[in-house]
Amino acid sequence: MQLREGASSEWQKFMEYTRNANQLDYEKIGQYVKIKLTKFPTDHSLIDYYENVFQNVTNQKNRKKWHQMDKYLLIWCVAKLLQVKQRANLVPDDEDWDMISEVLQVDSQLLKLKWISLLHSNLRIHQWSREEDQILKDIAEQFYDKNNWTELTIKFNSLSRTQRYPKQIRERWKNVLNPAIQKSLWDSKEKLNLIQLVYKYGKRWSLIQHHIKGRSENQIKNQYNGITRSLKKEKISNDEERELLLHIIQNPNQPIQNLIDDFLLKLMAKREQLKLGSTIREEIKIEVNNNFRIQQKTLPFEQAPETPTILQFQPPSTLQSQNLPYLNNVYQNPPFQFHHYNSQAQQALPIYRPYQYVSQYNLYKPNFYSPNYAHMRFPYCM
Repeated sequence: MQLREGASSEWQKFMEYTRNANQLDYEKIGQYVKIKLTKFPTDHSLIDYYENVFQNVTNQKNRKKWHQMDKYLLIWCVAKLLQVKQRANLVPDDEDWDMISEVLQVDSQLLKLKWISLLHSNLRIHQWSREEDQILKDIAEQFYDKNNWTELTIKFNSLSRTQRYPKQIRERWKNVLNPAIQKSLWDSKEKLNLIQLVYKYGKRWSLIQHHIKGRSENQIKNQYNGITRSLKKEKISNDEERELLLHIIQNPNQPIQNLIDDFLLKLMAKREQLKLGSTIREEIKIEVNNNFRIQQKTLPFEQAPETPTILQFQPPSTLQSQNLPYLNNVYQNPPFQFHHYNSQAQQALPIYRPYQYVSQYNLYKPNFYSPNYAHMRFPYCM
């Protein structure tokens, strides 16, 4: 692959050194660093990015802010270099960082810092040692007032045998090593002040920490979670939690835990009342949707709605007497059909007496049945 004429000599040497390298194993790389394998750029794209963008618009001062393509370029350079050196693990040493620093024209400590931030958490998080704590105490006073955690981390990594990234340094100092942190128990005034700040700013612990002297962000967050631990069991909403905080603020002379217990009792009673009201509305809805069915079950016999009780049937069409096979078929299978409502009739009448309607039935009885046959076919009507 041809390089642009303006490319740096160190970049040209690096490309010549890694010319015969095989295709990178991105799945193996993904075991070490956090990358999206499906979006990783091609070799040609990364080379073009370095020659046309990276070395032109990036200088030593603003390289502390890395774009996504910058991260891909760093990963690509480290993986290519270690592949040529036939190193199975993706763990660069100081010599590797010096070489990559010359290629990318970026400070080696800054490259290490960015590399650590790209690693998976299980590869970069380990217990702090006494030696690390002492190094951080010695150098923190120089950078803490400036709030420059990147420079502090670079200085720390240059003195320590382990490598840390800025977030680890910041949390270790602010939550553990800072001598201004108080280790005493919280009194009622501090708790009330914390509740007032949470009601005002929300759960923005970093902002609240500026208004509470001598307490770290972790102490503030843990203290508030301890106060409101019983609220999690009841699964209260954010609005209900703010209502509780306001209730505590309006009653500063009463114990906070007693106020929380009273609030939860009232809240549970309110929920039960709402639940009962919804149940009543649901029963009314069922009665409206199933009015006729419920009415049949609940109304007394005198008020029961009238239901059809006679045997209704459709009389047969006019028969042709000369069609004897048809008559024989009629004898076996009558052409009319019964539509009876025995179950509804039994609900309306204490005793079912179909013979009361024999006179009505005889008006529609087929005239081709003999009396004997009619008695056999309709015994309950004769």
